[in-house]
Amino acid sequence: MGAGLLTTVALVLAVLAGTLIPMQAGLNGRLAQAMGTPIWAAGVSFLIGTLILLPLAALLRSPGQALADLSGVPWWAWFGGLMGACFVSITVFAAPIVGATAMIAAVIAGQLIAALALDHFGLAGYTANPIGWRDLAGVVLLVAGVVVLRFGRG
Repeated sequence: MGAGLLTTVALVLAVLAGTLIPMQAGLNGRLAQAMGTPIWAAGVSFLIGTLILLPLAALLRSPGQALADLSGVPWWAWFGGLMGACFVSITVFAAPIVGATAMIAAVIAGQLIAALALDHFGLAGYTANPIGWRDLAGVVLLVAGVVVLRFGRG
């Protein structure tokens, strides 16, 4: 697969992944309603995901080799699971309160703010890429969009 095609496939899959976030938050919000707490709903969601991912991962690579390679992982890389748990729990809580559109706009604004910092300082394995005024303007406009989406409805 050529680099251009690989990039296109990756972007299409990223858009597809983006479509799943508001659906996941809504479905997990319904779980939270039934279970009485977003934390239980997030836990059940992660359990289902784990039960699906582990057999698939074992098909793609031997568990022994994958576990052996963990010794080279930097300490900070282990926080990805914690961040995923926080993300799912927060969206389960927020989605029914603010709605899918405002929640996703706020999530995207937060993602861009974090991405700018990660790129600018070269953190979490990213290459340093200084931010410019256009980057900042884009994030400011997106944050303004979140405000309009949430509070601009009459």
